[in-house]
Amino acid sequence: MQWRACALETLVRVTSTRWCIECAFKAVRQEVGLDEYKVRSTIGWYRHMTLVLWALALLAVLQTTTLPDASSVKIRRQVGSL
Repeated sequence: MQWRACALETLVRVTSTRWCIECAFKAVRQEVGLDEYKVRSTIGWYRHMTLVLWALALLAVLQTTTLPDASSVKIRRQVGSL
């Protein structure tokens, strides 16, 4: 494996992107139950993931269209700016 040099700005951008993604997954696990499934079949797993991601998208839309309250401010701090 060869290591290639890259700019410091690229490293910072990649690191900050990874942090945002990890925070988003943490929020998804807490808010809509991403990790609350038992794998019995591939079809069931895909259905669960689709439902969870749909619920997350719905919550994101609701957060942007309603007035902020205490719970939505908490979620925005956890997820950060995506």
